[in-house]
Amino acid sequence: MASRDGMRLGVVGVGKLGGAVAFALARETPFEDLVLVDAVEGLAWAQAEDIRHGLTGRAAGTVRAGTIEDLRGSDVVVFSLEPEITRPVWIHKKTGLRVSPHPDRVKEWSFDQKQWFSEHFQLQGLVPVERFRHGFSRLAADIKEKVGAHIIVFNCFTYDPADRTRNYFGIPDTYAMRALKFNLALIDISIEQGISIVDVDRILAELGGASHVTEAFRYSPQACDLIRDEFLRVLQDIGFFEHRPLVMQLGRKRA
Repeated sequence: MASRDGMRLGVVGVGKLGGAVAFALARETPFEDLVLVDAVEGLAWAQAEDIRHGLTGRAAGTVRAGTIEDLRGSDVVVFSLEPEITRPVWIHKKTGLRVSPHPDRVKEWSFDQKQWFSEHFQLQGLVPVERFRHGFSRLAADIKEKVGAHIIVFNCFTYDPADRTRNYFGIPDTYAMRALKFNLALIDISIEQGISIVDVDRILAELGGASHVTEAFRYSPQACDLIRDEFLRVLQDIGFFEHRPLVMQLGRKRA
């Protein structure tokens, strides 16, 4: 199959799954520029370094950390739902800036850093699904208009081995329930914007589910391989590996 020349790719959110997606892109596609973006300071740079070392001895393009602005001109932008489901949001007390630091990075902060953060930011909690639906739909529209990229989003498996909830009255949503609600919201956004979804929930269910989930949103190597293969199939379906324009993501706007 003929490949696209001068491909520019972007991955937004490069945790465990996003990092695996980025490595699959670097290994399987003849890219020219691969840009990694993450809200966690230093994580995108570290993932880029790992990918570059993993490609040693192979002809490859540039792998680098960047920002959303660096995605301009990208052919494909990739997101994962997991951070939206699991990471609480903090809001700056004066400016209203919202941030969502990775828990592993927070553990590495010094006492002074934690003190400064607590003085300047207030915990707002997990993102409500309706806010996600509105915000991500607007973000998808902006990326399509300003970047011109095809958007692909990984949903999440709606099973948590630690969750034994049987009555949901009067309690906060569990991770499993949030995954279900966010997956459904993502379908609505796909209808509106025409974005593509890598259906992790279906893949894990067909694989057997429980035996391939070590904890919420942490999957076995076999499951990750199947998720990667599905991602590459989506790329193939939109014409990513061919000498032609990508299939347009038109969607259907709400009235």
